[in-house]
Amino acid sequence: MLIRNICILLMSLLGHGLAHATSKEPLIISFAGGVERAPYAELIESTYKELGYDTIIVDIPAKRGLLQLNKGAIDADVVRLKKNAELYPNIIVIEPAITSGVIALVCAQGVKCDPSLLKNEDVEIYSHEGIVTQLGNAEVTAKIISHERMFSIIDMLVAQRGNYALYACDFNTLNNLPSNLTAVTIKTVYGYHVISKKIAHLRPLIEAKIEEKLPEFHATLRTYNKQ
Repeated sequence: MLIRNICILLMSLLGHGLAHATSKEPLIISFAGGVERAPYAELIESTYKELGYDTIIVDIPAKRGLLQLNKGAIDADVVRLKKNAELYPNIIVIEPAITSGVIALVCAQGVKCDPSLLKNEDVEIYSHEGIVTQLGNAEVTAKIISHERMFSIIDMLVAQRGNYALYACDFNTLNNLPSNLTAVTIKTVYGYHVISKKIAHLRPLIEAKIEEKLPEFHATLRTYNKQ
């Protein structure tokens, strides 16, 4: 009878453990990008799916997304600049980089457009804290108007509701800006997937899966960008 009870207890514990292991809550992943960055969200979504995790992609403005991730309120963010993510103690940067691009000064039609404007205190430039952090306060003394929805800034410049924006984007986006805008490259940057420390145990799996998927992703992205 004792042996029978022990077996029943072990089976019960094993069954509970298996049920716990397979009942995965969807991972909440923030995304501050626009339509042009949608392929990166698809890459991350498919990465977790192949690892056996469902995901929910939520639209959260740039800085708020990092704050929520650092608090552990969400699980990951699609893509961030490394220097910005490393300012937060509870955020882990996933290697390798999933994209490369630039910080560019984007200018409305008919206005001067060169890097010297960044040090002109009379010039107003739309941007956000993360982009300014990449360049350093010493390099940007113009008046920065904070705007967390950077993808909507381009529409504002096209409509001439502003003259300048510091904008982080991949090379394809830079090369396909509306024809009435001009841009000058300020700095080359790299984008990384980032996660909360609460799912740090998944880091090796995520890094291996992203590295595995990147060659096909970049080939597909080149095809997508030609369309």
